[in-house]
Amino acid sequence: MKEASEKMYHLVLSSGTPDVICRDDHDYTALENSIALTVLKTCITLLAYAVMSTHCHIALVCTCPDDFIKILKITYTKHFNSKYRRRGILFESDTYCRPVTGYLRQRVLLSYILRNPIHHGVAETAFRYPHSSIASYFRDGDNGILLPGISNSCSGHGRLKIKKGTGYVYYDLDENGRIPLRYFVNAGRTEYLYRTERSFIHQLNRWNTEDWEREQIKKYPQGEIITLTGAEPGFESEIEDMRAYERGAWRLRITDMEVCGYIDRVLLPEIGIPSYTMLDSGQLPSVINAVQRKFHVRDEQILRCLGLHAMPNVIR
Repeated sequence: MKEASEKMYHLVLSSGTPDVICRDDHDYTALENSIALTVLKTCITLLAYAVMSTHCHIALVCTCPDDFIKILKITYTKHFNSKYRRRGILFESDTYCRPVTGYLRQRVLLSYILRNPIHHGVAETAFRYPHSSIASYFRDGDNGILLPGISNSCSGHGRLKIKKGTGYVYYDLDENGRIPLRYFVNAGRTEYLYRTERSFIHQLNRWNTEDWEREQIKKYPQGEIITLTGAEPGFESEIEDMRAYERGAWRLRITDMEVCGYIDRVLLPEIGIPSYTMLDSGQLPSVINAVQRKFHVRDEQILRCLGLHAMPNVIR
């Protein structure tokens, strides 16, 4: 019987409801650690990831990603539901999962994933975003190409004990309580696709990605290519904004974490309830009005930060 061969897969895990999946720094840490623990448990090869407030991108190499997807969903959903007194699924049941073949297509995909914070307007460069695998690559001890603010080092901030077989394995945690990237990101395999440090920096700082599309069409005239639209399922309506961001039209956005933080740490204590999931129809209007007065953000952002499908009747 012929064994299945390994392939690179692009996974996108999005919330199955309007919820954001990371409301604060602790949630980002929990999701990144969930990715790390799932990698260590399933022994797959992780090439890159980027965790956003509403979804996460993952590039991995394995024969079948089903177990990885299942374990990761269960692990993080338990954290999120317990913390916010929530029930039910968190992620979409039909996870976006596509194999990616060909050297150039694979490199383009990894670049898209690492540049995702640029596309969503939460970081001006990929190197400034703390919730991706960007700090893994082309490192030489504690030196590297990274800008200040992102670290892959351990500073004695605790250890994580994990049972493996009949014994235990210990992983030092970094200053943010995260499992360091070197334990679960296969940097060498990713670096091979970029070849050199200069190439890596160039790809992560390119002015736009239309050139990537033309390069792929030239190399794969009859094959499917990796595009920004295809790499961002569910965000088709925001593609023009994403292209503007990657061309340098940078402006500071009000992030989901800022809105969620105002709801969770300011408004909910005033009302006297522990979670946004416990707001009733009588309390929602005042919360929505308060958020709108504070931030002047779009209704869509308020909806996802409150886990709502539609805006209730609110007097503004």
